[in-house]
Amino acid sequence: MGKNNTYKSLFEEANESRFIIELKSLSLIDINRQARKLLGITKSKTKKYCLPDFFPEDKRKVSVTRFNKIKWRKTGILEDIEIQNLKGGGENVEIETAKIKVEDKILVECKVNAHNNNSLVIKHNEVKFKTLFESANDAILLLNNDTLIDCNEKTLEIFACSRNEILNQKLYKFSPLNQPDGNNSKEIFREKIKAALDDFPQFFEWRHKKADGALFDTEVSLNRIVLENHVMLQAIIRDITDKKLKESTIREQNRRINTLMSNLPGMAYRCKLNRKWTMEFVSEGCLSLTGYKPEDFINDNTIAYNNIIHPEDRDRVWIEINYATERKRPFTILYRIYTRDGFEKWLWEKGIGIFNDSGEIIGLEGFISDITDRKLSEEKISMLAHALKSISECVWIMDMNEVIMFVNNSFCKTYGYEQDEIIGKKISVIRSPNNSMQLINKVRSFTLEDGWSGELLDIKKSGQEFPVLLSTSIIKDDSEKSIALIGITNDITERKRAEEALRQSEERFKSLVDNMLEPAIILSMDGSILFANNSAADLVEIHSPVEASGKDIFEFLHPDFNLKLKRSFIKAKKNPDLFSAEFKIVTSKNNEKWIEGLGKEIIFDGRKAVLITLHDISGRKKAEEQLKEAKEYAEEMNKLKSAFLANMSHELRTPLVGILGYSEMLLEKLEDPDQVDMVDKILFSGNRLMETLNSVLDLSRIEANRIDIYLEPINVPAVVKRHTDMFKPTAEKRGLYLRKLFSDENITALLDERFLGQIINNLVSNSIKFTKKGGITVRVDTIQDKMEKLVQISVSDTGIGIPQKNLDTIFEEFRQVSEGINRHFEGTGLGLTITKRFVKLMEGEISVNSKVGTGSEFVVTFAALDESTDKMKPKEEDISRPLASQSDFLQLPAARQVLFVEDDQSSKDVTQLFLEGICDLTFAKTGEEALEIVKQKKFDAILMDINLGSGISGVETTKLIRKMKEYKNIPIVAITAFAMQGDKDKFLSCGCSHYLSKPYDRNSISKLMKDIFEGQLSRHKI
Repeated sequence: MGKNNTYKSLFEEANESRFIIELKSLSLIDINRQARKLLGITKSKTKKYCLPDFFPEDKRKVSVTRFNKIKWRKTGILEDIEIQNLKGGGENVEIETAKIKVEDKILVECKVNAHNNNSLVIKHNEVKFKTLFESANDAILLLNNDTLIDCNEKTLEIFACSRNEILNQKLYKFSPLNQPDGNNSKEIFREKIKAALDDFPQFFEWRHKKADGALFDTEVSLNRIVLENHVMLQAIIRDITDKKLKESTIREQNRRINTLMSNLPGMAYRCKLNRKWTMEFVSEGCLSLTGYKPEDFINDNTIAYNNIIHPEDRDRVWIEINYATERKRPFTILYRIYTRDGFEKWLWEKGIGIFNDSGEIIGLEGFISDITDRKLSEEKISMLAHALKSISECVWIMDMNEVIMFVNNSFCKTYGYEQDEIIGKKISVIRSPNNSMQLINKVRSFTLEDGWSGELLDIKKSGQEFPVLLSTSIIKDDSEKSIALIGITNDITERKRAEEALRQSEERFKSLVDNMLEPAIILSMDGSILFANNSAADLVEIHSPVEASGKDIFEFLHPDFNLKLKRSFIKAKKNPDLFSAEFKIVTSKNNEKWIEGLGKEIIFDGRKAVLITLHDISGRKKAEEQLKEAKEYAEEMNKLKSAFLANMSHELRTPLVGILGYSEMLLEKLEDPDQVDMVDKILFSGNRLMETLNSVLDLSRIEANRIDIYLEPINVPAVVKRHTDMFKPTAEKRGLYLRKLFSDENITALLDERFLGQIINNLVSNSIKFTKKGGITVRVDTIQDKMEKLVQISVSDTGIGIPQKNLDTIFEEFRQVSEGINRHFEGTGLGLTITKRFVKLMEGEISVNSKVGTGSEFVVTFAALDESTDKMKPKEEDISRPLASQSDFLQLPAARQVLFVEDDQSSKDVTQLFLEGICDLTFAKTGEEALEIVKQKKFDAILMDINLGSGISGVETTKLIRKMKEYKNIPIVAITAFAMQGDKDKFLSCGCSHYLSKPYDRNSISKLMKDIFEGQLSRHKI
């Protein structure tokens, strides 16, 4: 307290008398100037006195008792107490107390207010008090003990009574017998009065009663006051009925909201707009959705929500949500997460940004639900629909709400609908109202159990009613959850006519069946053929149906299906309803066919028999088998392709280390111009081969949809300028100009900078290749297309041009205008193909205008961002760095020991030259040899080739070295020709700390080793 000069000054110069006393002993601790005058003491003698020393001797005991009643309170007022000056004078004052804590002591600060006996002031105060009393918005009552002696007008209004009805009454009479908590009103109120009279102010809620008996809720403040030396009570009553009603309404609303949130099949949230998606609120559905409790995500307590989003989706989620919030639009997005148990789920999220009055975003609110089952169901249904598209039967698929999702071509032809007319409608649109409701219900219930087969009436688009044979079943996902219903219908109008004829005349029936387009046979109950029509004879490839009469049906059946057909006969005997079965037959010419038989019990020649209509479904079965084989073949081809590309990449990259490395070293050492020219051509050819390899791998990744795209706002002119300038030496060498024209230096777009750089490289390189004189102009402009602003990049040249008929060919893989033995220009023909794929990946467009003999212009357009980014600077790339020289490493400590595990002699020799003067290399040809060497000698770093031929691989060697205590944290660099998608991550996860793909140049491996030794390179940076 002594250190706070400001407080000390305010305390000393206060207009009122102030002093500070110790709580228990009442000793004076400090006293201000006005208090010293009041008490008649000096500052130096302050601590000799206690507060009771200044109470009159005859009143000291009473005064101390009164003071002790209030000193333990946080604040208190002691009215009408006499203070005696040491010089003999006395004065009645009021003392206000406040309890304070200083360090480990509890003190009481006292403010002394002297009474003013001026009658005018008193009269003025009385008038002021009366005015406030009457104009108060709360009921104010004066009580003598528990009897009301005065009140203001607001009291009469609240209690709905006159002054005569309430004055001189016991206040508890204006209360119900019991309060809401069950306690007796009279007893509780008397306890409150007693406490208030003992100078303990009371504040509580109370249920009151109006004069007419109506109940209402109030807040009551009950305080002891002294008026004209009489102790009374002041009650201030506030009607809080509306407040209680609002609180009740709010509680009910909160209860409903909490109930709704707890029972939603998903997760409601509120979060911050940051890369972690820091959650401020998460509903209870979070647990079933993610496996984490809500408190795990709140303020990133256990895990940040972003950490469970699939790594491939994180950037897209960030970009799409930011794009929507910047435009103050809602967003809807699909993405994947990993649950706490490691399961992958698909989520659907809809949300919106929350903004303050200044328009600044303060968070996001939204809802997330699990659509994993839906995604899997859509994929499964899509595959099934594709397989069933062209079969001859009418096929429909509907969801679990009986909404049609798919119909095949046969359905559209039979029912007269176009696909877009019927998809999305209820299945009931094709059902005849003449079907009984009992039958319709039976179809659905049986379908949901184990499928249904039978007859019913359908309606065509034209309104024509016709009978169909319907077979239904349920489609389930891999977890056995029902996701859709499928039905196959056949128009059985002809068959129904045949059955009707049978009822009229068996001879007419025979004739009709014999002339049916559908194959049909009549079997006895033991399987003998009683009758067959001409179509049935054609089906089994016999000359006449008579040849089949009397024979056993099993003579035509494939042996694998004997048991199945026998069971169908048993079923027909027990149930006369229609039955169906699929089986394979063998014709008289030993041809196998798949048949669907639809059977029904009839009376033929006076005995029970079975009429079976036959449908050749060999085409459908063949399509299903071909689909399965095609899928397996495609998967096998994809594996072979990946293996081939990996092997090709490895086998080309390893020798390229020697080709490019020796060329680079020779280029530095040779002085003969002719020799320099020859080595320069070797280096150029090697780089061309490397470029070809990378182009093939890029195309493979694009086709496999395994190439990652990272969109971010970039300065387009800066990137275009940097990549165009790389071709200046080549253009100058060919005597061509290379111009850059930018309408604005700060045009920005949401693009992948790597892809944009590759696009510029390919277009400018092509223009230089096909231009003999003149030059190339690269322009960047913005254009307005309808409601969208676009950035337009054009690369035009004065080259040979492209014939009109070849404008589409140039974008195809491995295609050029001149091909085969007549090819005039070098290259794989992949540059423009990859360029077009990159443009498409970033949702842009590319076009070409060309005239033979005049030149060509390639134009690329992307959506531009609304705001230019002047602060955005082009990123520095490794291509702008000069080659490392020996002087760059003179500051490194001497004799760094590095083990190089490599079985390729060229790679060892080149690396030895590259790292000369930087470190001492020790070589091991095999993994086994490396393990023996590291046991005998401690190395500062290890360069590890992955493919070491026979014996253990570089990956296995790395894992075994990592188990050695002294090599737990030693840098191990994977130096490998394995540079396919995912190779880097695989090697880093197996124990390698860094990665460098072959072929590498002197600059890249020297910079890597320097950074490792200086401790500047973080894990996984390269």
